[in-house]
Amino acid sequence: VELQFNHTPTWEALCEAVEDTFFDMRAEDFILKTGKLRLDAETWPGFASGRKSMIVAVISIAKPFSSFPHEAAFKLLGTILEYVEEDDNEFQLAVYDNSTPLPPELDECVGMKTYGDVMSFVGKELALRCLRSRHPADHVKEASRRELISPILFGAATLSGDVTVEAELAVKGTVARGSIDYVLLFKYFNIVVVEGKLYEMLEQHLGQLAAEIRAAREQYTRIFLGKRKHEDEGEFSKVPSFGILATGTVYIFYKYMPDSKRFIKCSTMTLPLKHGIKAEEAAKEALP
Repeated sequence: VELQFNHTPTWEALCEAVEDTFFDMRAEDFILKTGKLRLDAETWPGFASGRKSMIVAVISIAKPFSSFPHEAAFKLLGTILEYVEEDDNEFQLAVYDNSTPLPPELDECVGMKTYGDVMSFVGKELALRCLRSRHPADHVKEASRRELISPILFGAATLSGDVTVEAELAVKGTVARGSIDYVLLFKYFNIVVVEGKLYEMLEQHLGQLAAEIRAAREQYTRIFLGKRKHEDEGEFSKVPSFGILATGTVYIFYKYMPDSKRFIKCSTMTLPLKHGIKAEEAAKEALP
């Protein structure tokens, strides 16, 4: 790709031109190199002086989400330290009444009239998966674990109102990119990021979750708030993001608060799913 300028551009103008020309670079941080020389604000003027044309390589530094280790989490989000709430009660949904009516379209499309119908549906979905598959602890593929996660997320989204669920959502941020297993969205904002894992050592994947939360926020501010990358979030920094690491039977809940620079481990929920579990019991355990 050829970039043309009427005069030698400043370093800032060159970087903006790269972002305007290469769509991915609007989201991802990058480096510019010519041969072995890495260009920056200091080296660019000397290199470009007197040259009418030059060849410059554009290299993204964004890495896959899964490449970020546990210890990178707090640096990624710019937070101070992990803070565990003193009250370690299991995660609770907002109080709701099973008789509360649902929007008419749910009755028209899937025959659900009340919150209780949603609970019943989730319980049946989980019980069926446990009955017609191996014991949850014996699953050997992440896809099998996600089969247990999906009904709970859709049920929770339905009870929450105007929340939608997106699976394998492609997200690009300044330092990380890839697909997120599940994202719960409210008016296009990724309020909850969910990463499904196979084994119980979930917190080993905290770096991946943090990278996904950061990239999801960056993508939202870029696309829907019209900000350039690295531009301050402004009032949006007061809006928290939530993350979940899950195996289908174990869920760890996190909350990221940019304004106070905290990444909180809220609580853990364990579901005793097993072969032959009754639908009513599964519903009660999944959506307490």
